[in-house]
Amino acid sequence: MSSNKESPLGRPPQSPQAVICKDASVVFPNDVRALRDVNLSIPQGARIALVGPSGCGKTTLLRVIAGLQTLSAGECQRMEVKERDKGQYDRRRCATSFVFQQPALLPWATVQRNVELPLKLGRRGADDDLANGQQRVRDVLMEVQLDDAMNRFPHQLSGGMKMRASIARALVTNPDLLLLDEPFAALDDLLRNQLGRLVTKLWRSHRFTSVLVTHNIAEAIQLCERIVVMHRGRLVTQLQNPLREKMESSDVRRSPEFADFYGMISDTLEAAAKSDDSGDPS
Repeated sequence: MSSNKESPLGRPPQSPQAVICKDASVVFPNDVRALRDVNLSIPQGARIALVGPSGCGKTTLLRVIAGLQTLSAGECQRMEVKERDKGQYDRRRCATSFVFQQPALLPWATVQRNVELPLKLGRRGADDDLANGQQRVRDVLMEVQLDDAMNRFPHQLSGGMKMRASIARALVTNPDLLLLDEPFAALDDLLRNQLGRLVTKLWRSHRFTSVLVTHNIAEAIQLCERIVVMHRGRLVTQLQNPLREKMESSDVRRSPEFADFYGMISDTLEAAAKSDDSGDPS
């Protein structure tokens, strides 16, 4: 089992970091330990996947990173680190967007109104903000190929279109950090592959940091440069994706390298599960 220790909080990291968790733990009522001493650093612009069985703490960790879940112990900071002069860093909290498993669109609002909602919630009402916001909505709808559906209501959209609207709503604020909680789980393989390619295209355009929670090992390999394997609230290991230069290739899934890496992740998950039978404490 490999170590998951990273640079401690309070010290300047060797490279700009978007997220730093140190000894992060979450204990729910009845002593349910959802996270156990998680140490994780995510560089700016990185794409990582959290994989593991149901109940292993993936979504809890994502919610901690988003600021939606309070820690019982430890720390987690989201930050943007901009290089100033010769290695000096200026830190601030980074803008964060969350894409949930269900699109959760307002049924009485058009696609345009749903996508502009985050801007309305954060806007101070200035005319220039209004004009800029409307242009931003049009731009992001065009990026996700929904500009011709902007006046439709959610009940008039397919499942894939609803998820594209949800992704557009997350991107309209131009976030530094995009968190995705199994956003394609309810879609068929063809559609989830199409939306996966869309997210990759958007990442290449905007270079946000992304964290993806998924049960789908193949999806993790095709969308992320680092795979974080979790089990029973702990980080078991972190694996660099050897296919990161080939992830967008149409035939990558048929390559021997893909099969080998898929098997490595699967074996890691199986070994972690078997450790339960060897007296690993809960």
